[in-house]
Amino acid sequence: MNYKDYYEILGVDKKAGEKEIKGAYRKLVKKYHPDKTKGDKNAESKFKEIAEAYEVLSDPEKRKKYDELGANWDRFGPGENWQKASTNFYGFSDDKRNGGYQFYTNMGGHDTDFSDFFKVFFGGFDRMDAHGFGTSGFGASSRSNTASAGSDVESEIRLSVEEAYNGITAQVNVDGSKLKVKIPAGVKDGQKIRMAGKGQPGVRGGKSGDLYLVVRINDHKLYKVDGADIKITVPITPSEAALGAKIQVPTPKGKINLTVPPGTSSGKVLRLKGLGLGSGQEQGNLLVTLDVVVPPNLTEEERELYRKLQDISSYNPRDKIM
Repeated sequence: MNYKDYYEILGVDKKAGEKEIKGAYRKLVKKYHPDKTKGDKNAESKFKEIAEAYEVLSDPEKRKKYDELGANWDRFGPGENWQKASTNFYGFSDDKRNGGYQFYTNMGGHDTDFSDFFKVFFGGFDRMDAHGFGTSGFGASSRSNTASAGSDVESEIRLSVEEAYNGITAQVNVDGSKLKVKIPAGVKDGQKIRMAGKGQPGVRGGKSGDLYLVVRINDHKLYKVDGADIKITVPITPSEAALGAKIQVPTPKGKINLTVPPGTSSGKVLRLKGLGLGSGQEQGNLLVTLDVVVPPNLTEEERELYRKLQDISSYNPRDKIM
């Protein structure tokens, strides 16, 4: 569905005022009026486009929304009350007796639809009638009683790994409004949190759209998030790897004790069930990768002990590749 440039249709600048827009509309309607074009389908189509453009640009609320979204309009879906937007057009007949043009309704008795672009963009419609012409002298419209739901809005909320794991009550700023939102424990990166009724307001009593907050988890100096799992690399000494040990390991909920089994090699992964993100049966795990680290600055006594170990040990880790 193509974007409609209503300013181009009326032949006015985007900064045009109300008077200029009315003048352009009046001139074009006079030119393309069905009474003058007599069955010309192209002119009839042009007449409908002109009326649609004026319906938007003459209404401050519609014009503001149209200007704000612009050519990016299609990233917003239609409102929940997306329905057929039918309107009666009002044009002119040449009546010199009254010193000008008189308005008439219904274009010969046939209702004409606004374009699909209009219906999707605004999610509803306003019906034009003759009352507006009588009060303003040209092209005003009274509003339909049909309610139209507001559009949904999507925004991001950034969390630390700890906040995602434990949950948090956060404050978010959406379109200048500050909102408090409760983030449940265990939310995952990319997960959407729905805030009912916090999206765009509805029109004529229609319900407001919803706000969807997309969770984004920040990088962490210790943890790496992989779906529902949380990964961490923990260094251990050669003696802890050889003999086994009980060590403390940081987790998003605090420190815990972890048993390193004897004979552990560098790169071994220990799985701590249920300490990841998510909830219930879909809750992930904390995956601890053990990294054997040799002390960089050995004392002379430590060096001597390593020499003795080397002399008495018969183990050759390269046997299988020789």
